[in-house]
Amino acid sequence: LPPALGRLRVEPDLAHEAVLLAEADVLPSIGLTLEHAQQLQSRLAIEWGTNLGRDHKLQFIDRIVGEIAVATFFIPNIRAFRQAYLEMR
Repeated sequence: LPPALGRLRVEPDLAHEAVLLAEADVLPSIGLTLEHAQQLQSRLAIEWGTNLGRDHKLQFIDRIVGEIAVATFFIPNIRAFRQAYLEMR
């Protein structure tokens, strides 16, 4: 752990805030709407220099979102987006 992050080991409240900030960065990748989610995925594909398709988004939803503590607040949207991606061709 880099020295600058050492306080996270001894200050649980600070560590919890760091987790929430990291999650706040990841969770919007689902998007506020299906169109927003697709737009964010397109931007990420450009940033990474690769193609990201439907299966990548489903993998993100299935693997990553389940590990995000605050994701439970967004379950209805997550389920709706997952279903929409399943129905895409």
